[in-house]
Amino acid sequence: MTNSTTTQTPQITINEEVQNILHKIQVDNPDFDDLRPTFMALAILMSITIVLGNVIVLLLFYQERKSLKVAHRYIVSMAICDLLMGLLSVPTQIFMLDQKITASSHHCPWIMGTITALVQTSLAVLVASSIDRYWAVKYPHHYRQKATPFVANCIITISWMIPCSFGFIHFMTAREAKIEKALCFMGSETYNPILLGFLIYGVMPAQLIAIVALYVLIHLEMSKLFKGQRFYSQFMNLAFRRQDNNGPKKVGSMNMREIRTTLLLLITVALAFITFLPGTGIGYLMNFDPKLLEVKSLLICYLLLSINSVFNPFIYAFNIRNVRYAAYRLMKRILCCGIDEDTTDVSVSGTGVDSSQQKSERT
Repeated sequence: MTNSTTTQTPQITINEEVQNILHKIQVDNPDFDDLRPTFMALAILMSITIVLGNVIVLLLFYQERKSLKVAHRYIVSMAICDLLMGLLSVPTQIFMLDQKITASSHHCPWIMGTITALVQTSLAVLVASSIDRYWAVKYPHHYRQKATPFVANCIITISWMIPCSFGFIHFMTAREAKIEKALCFMGSETYNPILLGFLIYGVMPAQLIAIVALYVLIHLEMSKLFKGQRFYSQFMNLAFRRQDNNGPKKVGSMNMREIRTTLLLLITVALAFITFLPGTGIGYLMNFDPKLLEVKSLLICYLLLSINSVFNPFIYAFNIRNVRYAAYRLMKRILCCGIDEDTTDVSVSGTGVDSSQQKSERT
């Protein structure tokens, strides 16, 4: 009798600070209801813009497919990844907000798996394209001989398969959420701890460091070509200068096409870092110190991970010569009710005169 009275179950006391943190990450948090309409509207606008922009860019690439180079395959791959962001990643976030999906819901593992796969693929393709650019800048002769479409396709396939496997592994190994009403945004609730640690502290930092290191090396190689303190002005001048009919201009052993493509990817990487780093930084801070956790910050994180896909189509279309010219013709048809047949034969080089006409004038 004495034993039964003395062996009582110990009472677990949760202090006010922990209760406050737990309340913040649950769907019944009033702040979540207040922010939901705004973030859903932004996400819908982002999704529409991403899909339309990348569909147009991919159609333009297809239209000019005969004149595209090997390096452009990486850009097409990035455009496809951005398109899937608009078709899958952002809509799943909208669905999650609209239905108030919790971490304990059976929908949460595939939602978080999809987001994980696409974000990781986006970074992996950036790494692959950065390697391609460094190869082209550092070893231009070797690049022209060995960088075949088959090699590019193999690299791109690997850069898609590995990140997608992370999303699939999460879906297969997702654990039951400890907090029943926790927001599905709290991915750590359902993630396998080994996979989560591998992604957060291994894969993502390695990808970011690799991209930064490669573009530092590219900068050093390009500065050797342009030499002196006028590096950037000469680089920008050559990168945007039009070509004449004698073929691509060269700087050392590199031609303007390689320089333009490198500039395109440099701008794309810079934009990705501007949008991606704040989101991941907020996530890391909240992971290290849960007291900083705010629903608003979580929602901003997820929007920032996708927002660069809104602007990328403009960069793709503007910086590639043939695609830029095709976009110009498309916009002229839309805005000016068609274009004259005589103007469709204008050379892409911007001279305004066909090469055969120039030859006849010379004779």
